[in-house]
Amino acid sequence: MRVSGPRSSIRKLQVSRLSVTSVIISFNIMAYVVSSILSRTPFGMSRTLLVDFALISRLEYRYQIGLRIFTGEIGVKAGEWYRLATSAFLHDGLIHLAFNMYALAILGLLLEKELGVVRFLLVYALSTLGGALGAIILSPVDLTVGASGAIYGLLGALVVIQRSIQGSFRNSPLMFLLIINLLFTFAIPQISVGGHLGGLIVGAAIGGLMVQFENHGRPKWMATMIGGLWMVTLFALCISDIT
Repeated sequence: MRVSGPRSSIRKLQVSRLSVTSVIISFNIMAYVVSSILSRTPFGMSRTLLVDFALISRLEYRYQIGLRIFTGEIGVKAGEWYRLATSAFLHDGLIHLAFNMYALAILGLLLEKELGVVRFLLVYALSTLGGALGAIILSPVDLTVGASGAIYGLLGALVVIQRSIQGSFRNSPLMFLLIINLLFTFAIPQISVGGHLGGLIVGAAIGGLMVQFENHGRPKWMATMIGGLWMVTLFALCISDIT
């Protein structure tokens, strides 16, 4: 017979406090520290880093050195697929990072508790790609960074899940939060409207799919597999010339 002492209780408490959300936040903060060091300022990203790692669909460049003219392309559709990941962890300024990480801490922990680790990661990854696709469609030559697309996806999924529990959007604090954030999205310049809307739509869609499968007693892994197929599709749309 094993008896749990104080030390084992402390270990369980420490493990329970470690969440995927906190790991994602840590990665974002580490990315900001590295970008600040490389940019030699804690208040934003250098133009070089933005050009090298931000999300952009495709941009042709041309420059001349002496008598020689050089041309080329940058962007996701030019084969730089890594931008889909790097852009989602980089932030252009402390305020940008602080707002996003605060929202991620609240929404992420709520959704992770509701869905579990695997399905939460699926929603986060799909929302990231959805935000990237939205930005590519609506602002293809803009340099875009930030976790906003994923965060809007988490909010969309939470709103749909809460609606399935309460039966209505009425008097929902999350719905009020969503409306306020959408107003900010359209009112403030230099915000990626496509990134926010793309993440929101995809997050709400996968959240709705999970709710429907659960309400009809279908296995959770089926919704997860469909979500995986969506991820492949979104990735293909991001890198192809269709969009």
